[in-house]
Amino acid sequence: MGEEREDPQKLKRMAAAAYDYENDSRWPEYWSNILIPPHMASRSDVVDHFKRKFYQRYIDPDLMVDSMSTSSSSQPKRPSASSRPTNDQPQSRSAGSTARTSGTSATSPPTSLRWDRQTIQFSVNAWVFLVAVLAIFPLVPKHLSNRAYRLSFMGTACSSLYSLYSQHGKPRAWNLQALQVYFQSIITTKDFIYLIYCLTFVTSHLCLKFALIPILCRALEHVAKFLRRNFSQSSLYRKYLEELCVWVESNTTTLNILSSHAEIGLGFLLIISLFSWQRNIIQAFMYWQLLKLMYHAPVTSDYHLSVWTKIGRTVHPLIHRYAPFLETPLSAVHRWWLRWMKKFSKFAPHGSKMAIGQYFLLSERSYAALIILEKCSPSMALETDCLLRHASSSAAEDVAQDMDAKPLLPRFLSYPIANTNTSPQRRRRLSAQLASAPRPLRQQSFGRDIGHAAKETYLITSLSFTLLQYLGVGYRWMTRLLALGFYAMLLMPGFLQVALCYFFSSQVRRSIVYGDQPRNRLDLYLPANSDGKKPVVVFVTGGAWIIGYKAWGSLLGLQLAERDIIVACVDYRNFPQGTISDMVKDASEGISYICNNIADYGGDPNSRIYLMGQSAGAHISSCALLEQAIKESKKEESISWSVSQIKAYFGLSGGYNLINLVDHFDNRGLYRSIFLSIMEGEESLHQFSPELKVKDPSNRNAVSLLPPITLFHGTADYSIPSDASKIFVDALQKAGAQAELILYNGKTHTDLFLQDPLRGGKDELFDQLVAVIHAGDKEALEKDAMAPPRKRLVPEILLKLARNISPF
Repeated sequence: MGEEREDPQKLKRMAAAAYDYENDSRWPEYWSNILIPPHMASRSDVVDHFKRKFYQRYIDPDLMVDSMSTSSSSQPKRPSASSRPTNDQPQSRSAGSTARTSGTSATSPPTSLRWDRQTIQFSVNAWVFLVAVLAIFPLVPKHLSNRAYRLSFMGTACSSLYSLYSQHGKPRAWNLQALQVYFQSIITTKDFIYLIYCLTFVTSHLCLKFALIPILCRALEHVAKFLRRNFSQSSLYRKYLEELCVWVESNTTTLNILSSHAEIGLGFLLIISLFSWQRNIIQAFMYWQLLKLMYHAPVTSDYHLSVWTKIGRTVHPLIHRYAPFLETPLSAVHRWWLRWMKKFSKFAPHGSKMAIGQYFLLSERSYAALIILEKCSPSMALETDCLLRHASSSAAEDVAQDMDAKPLLPRFLSYPIANTNTSPQRRRRLSAQLASAPRPLRQQSFGRDIGHAAKETYLITSLSFTLLQYLGVGYRWMTRLLALGFYAMLLMPGFLQVALCYFFSSQVRRSIVYGDQPRNRLDLYLPANSDGKKPVVVFVTGGAWIIGYKAWGSLLGLQLAERDIIVACVDYRNFPQGTISDMVKDASEGISYICNNIADYGGDPNSRIYLMGQSAGAHISSCALLEQAIKESKKEESISWSVSQIKAYFGLSGGYNLINLVDHFDNRGLYRSIFLSIMEGEESLHQFSPELKVKDPSNRNAVSLLPPITLFHGTADYSIPSDASKIFVDALQKAGAQAELILYNGKTHTDLFLQDPLRGGKDELFDQLVAVIHAGDKEALEKDAMAPPRKRLVPEILLKLARNISPF
């Protein structure tokens, strides 16, 4: 029976070896995405290995490919793909392929569910994820939330303990020497670290919901990997879960960084708790010992090193300048922290510091590269990680010699902060640093084989970590960030109902591609009634040019769709992924797509398209509209859409003169340096200020082409004062444009867009929008008059609390 199982794989390997890779146009691009040292790229066994991986990915997903051997490295030999997989070393796989174990038939269907170790781990982690979500949900009763909090840690501890047992078994003997050898083999594994982490909090009387972030990330990663490997052919999976699972797998690095931030933040929270009546000195001391282990253990060192680097670069200059008396106690802390290195060397592979130095060398040279690769292909990042560790062994000894002598904060300052910038220039610089000799010229592209999944990965979560490097530790944005978190929690009942419709309604077409950039996507909200051509609203969401996302317009889109209006919410690149010119370009391309393709979805492209923007989206959309009008007036460039196709423009709580808003935003927490970086420098403020361009006499012909403009603003808006809309309307009217301003007394920046729609019932802004869009359509106006009032989504008490703590 064993030979019968091996025969199909033998034939597949022969077919893979005989395949003509040179004449396959996908092979050069696939090979160019593999970042490996030059001396490894020239080895025939390395090339053959990746050829088999290519064959498995594009030709025959059933081909089983062993992981690359690392016997020549200073690291211990990793298990092969046919051996039992571990938690710290996931199996290599290609996109769309499924994981297999040695005891499973190669011809078994990928969706068959076996009650093996992976299935048990999936069941436990799925249960942990649900219980942890229940524990952090704000509306859950306190006693139930506390029980769910404890159960989350207990479930993760059981999962880690079972994983340790299945991978390492039990000690050979129950004596001191055997136990020491056993613990040396498991102490640096991620399962052991999570086991101690869970035991630390499950036995404590403190209830820190913040501690559930690493648990949620770990459970989510396990669940997503299992579903993708075992249910990739399921129609239910493809319809509802594939997009989420692909996002999780391609953002593993982001989740690990988020966990590292939470773990280190918990350490400081425990120190603060020592000054309260709930203090637990033993727990705090043991947890900081665990943080030391996380800092030095290879499976977590890269991520913790990145966080501590940021802390060191921020804190060390402040202490040196304002509190030099703290340098002596901090030096003692440094020595205590680094004293672990001598103990840790006993547990390192081969019993030396060289392996530890090798991992630090890896984190210094290629941490950013692994982030980039993992976003594109987790399996490719795994192979690159293996090769980089092998290539760095020659220099690891020098790094290890400096471990004990160099103080902690200066050493932090010497390491570069990991950057997730994936521009071609950054990739070329990174490749030049990794290569010690010229490598063959290979195309720098993360190309079409990655598909739409990789383009969707650079979303809000990863952007927030990059923004930390720009924002520093200013108290204004930190307080507003906390206020934003509480604000979202209070409105969560309404957000969950909207999210349910957004993800599961058949009337929502999500992530329609309109351009070549990763964020060039839009959502369509279609009416249930498909009779006749419908008016269309192109909506550009806000978000301070930093956290904008197409889903922010889901509430408006769903409610307008109930009135037979098609809504297209356009996504665009945010800072730091793009600057203002990129945002305007993306918005213009989204408008062009709607103008040229909305007829396929039942929309009326003949002068029944309305353009609307909110907050930063109002600024971006007005820039795109005015820029298009200037192009048409000069008749110098070919255009893909015309201003004449836009019947009217609606601007909600927008800012249109950036020069007047720089200082205001700086006082509100959007610091001047950040804002000028978004706007590409102070010299570009005039170019991206619609008010100033309207006042320019040379643009008078362009202004005459603009459609009717209606601006809405609340008088109690402190994020962008209502005077911004007043002055812009005056400038438009003086230039000859048809413009109108509607003010709402006592309304804040978010009242018009969020609180009022969530309150339900009669909404003045919504009714005015519908009246303008349906003007001239008697039948539609009669339906609007008979439409039932919108239901309330959030209790009034929560809406009032949210209004009081809103950071906007």
